[in-house]
Amino acid sequence: MFFKKKIVIRAFTVRRDLLTSYILKKILEKSNFSVEICSSRNFHRTLKYWKPDIIIINSVTQALACKEILPQAKVVLWPGEGANRQTASDAKIIFDKNISLSLFDLIFVWGKKPLEFYKEYFPNIKLDKIKLCGNPKLDLIKFNTKIKKNTDKNKIKKSVGILMRHHTINRYNWVPTIFSITSERNKKNIYWQIETFHSTIELIKRIIKETNFHISLRPHPLESIEGYKLLFSTTSLKKFGFMERVSIDDTYDTANWCSNQRVIISTSSTSFYEVSILKIPLINIDKASKIEKITKEIYHNASKSQEISHLVNNYDEAISLIKDLNLKYVENKKIMEHIDDFNYYFNDKSAILNTAKEIKKLKINKKFSLFLPMFILNLFDIISVKRNLSIDPYHFNFSYYKKHHKIPRYIDAIINNIMNK
Repeated sequence: MFFKKKIVIRAFTVRRDLLTSYILKKILEKSNFSVEICSSRNFHRTLKYWKPDIIIINSVTQALACKEILPQAKVVLWPGEGANRQTASDAKIIFDKNISLSLFDLIFVWGKKPLEFYKEYFPNIKLDKIKLCGNPKLDLIKFNTKIKKNTDKNKIKKSVGILMRHHTINRYNWVPTIFSITSERNKKNIYWQIETFHSTIELIKRIIKETNFHISLRPHPLESIEGYKLLFSTTSLKKFGFMERVSIDDTYDTANWCSNQRVIISTSSTSFYEVSILKIPLINIDKASKIEKITKEIYHNASKSQEISHLVNNYDEAISLIKDLNLKYVENKKIMEHIDDFNYYFNDKSAILNTAKEIKKLKINKKFSLFLPMFILNLFDIISVKRNLSIDPYHFNFSYYKKHHKIPRYIDAIINNIMNK
């Protein structure tokens, strides 16, 4: 280990980033790298004392701090959200914040559209350090043979899936909503979340009353799972049967969860990428929530899901579709092209393997320097975890800790499928 090249991967949001980070870690380790996954809790400490050769981040704003702590390390940007509209893209953030591209030794983009954004904002700069990799989360569909069995048309499914997106009014660490009301945009976001949350709860009541289907609710990665459990068990919702009929999904794999649902209900969400690729019927409740227009204003790319969904006007229409055992997914060629433009999916390549191959090409002048072994840093982290939990009991909702967050067994099969491609 003392002579291996060392890599740190920053898994910023555990329920979003963990599985793709873990797969990348395992692939790189097969090429004789020593790789550690860190959360925001121990990221800077690991850089300072373990002194990795390569730092993989998923947020552009971390680049400067990385170079200040470890100037000789290679900094790699591997986006956590790489399919954003142009005004929220990494290229736009780098441009607006006047972040120097020289801070990055390698930048990955998920699709051809995000690559075009860099070309537009930095027309006079050679962009040879920017590489197209694809959406790493979609590898969890492409290389998971279990999903193919789940989406078999002959398989009977008794679960209705509901995607939630209410991370400001149900924050993972229970911070009150008032702390988010700092701008007009945030005000609109909160209004959107209140309206869609109310509509979703009312629809769940009707599903419980008028059907026999089980309901699987999947919170946004930044939402509190405990918030839903408490809401369903201690409020008036308990008498509607929420505890008996609604389960709360706390897994890390959106695609695998989607594949187990006979139909999915959602407001506009970028999870429509997984739903559309898996060809699962999607019911969009933006119109029923009376927020269709504001959705297009504040969530432009996510609102594309309206075009590949059954866009219902009211709860009656939604219930009728849910009861329809022959309900089909909505086909839309332009939306599938949009998915490919932003995610580079429709090919036989692995986004994570593409990433690993480019990282391995980085030239590193390996010079010996004193550093703390990882087992010592892990001891420090045990203390840090206890301290963080004493301040924030919901610390694990956001921050990765290897002793707490377990990797599903089927991920090993996905890694093998990727490596054998």
